[in-house]
Amino acid sequence: ALLSVSDFTKEEILDFAPKIPEKKITRIWNGIEKERFQNIDLRKKSCFQKKFGETFFLVAGVWREHKNVVGAIRAFEIFREKGEKGRLVITGREDKHYPEVREMSEKSPFSEDILLTGYIPFEDIPALISASTALIFPSFAEGSGLPLLEAMAANTPVLCSNTSSLPEVGGDACLYFDPKNTKEIAQSMKKILQKEEQVLLQKKGQKRLHLFSWDEAAQETQMAFERMEENMVE
Repeated sequence: ALLSVSDFTKEEILDFAPKIPEKKITRIWNGIEKERFQNIDLRKKSCFQKKFGETFFLVAGVWREHKNVVGAIRAFEIFREKGEKGRLVITGREDKHYPEVREMSEKSPFSEDILLTGYIPFEDIPALISASTALIFPSFAEGSGLPLLEAMAANTPVLCSNTSSLPEVGGDACLYFDPKNTKEIAQSMKKILQKEEQVLLQKKGQKRLHLFSWDEAAQETQMAFERMEENMVE
């Protein structure tokens, strides 16, 4: 028996190993620690808002090519070239194997508003997400997309790639874009500045969260192992 965190990952497994019967693979979505992202330290949130400003877009995670961080930077430049205001905050440790992020941010005409924070402590992440105007998730491919749920739990709108597992996880609670189209990303950034769009995604995000529970994931995992044991006996 195999477990996958999304239908997308399940299909990837079947493409890689077509001899595996589909019924042997069980899709079990990740859960989300809602309380961690809903019980925000308001003092920390206020500190992030003072530090980064009233309007800032957050790109969180490791610096890897498939994460498309440089795509987010170029989209931010287009966003600013259109006369919009705001900052781009990029978290994560600097990666010597992926120097393009720093190089591009430093050469940008809007370099003063592209902030590389480095590592953010685990306990500070919920407040940072909550303080941001929106989370940008521009990845070319993801197996599960857990950060989408974390942002929804923090009541933060999500701007997201329309690829791999992300639409499956985000449902109708995200603004989607083609991650290869930086103009589309910039357009989604502009659109989310509208208050009515923010409120709409926040409501949809809270509703979407009900589909993701660690308790349900644990129960489904136990059931999958029980089915495996029954098949072994037979």
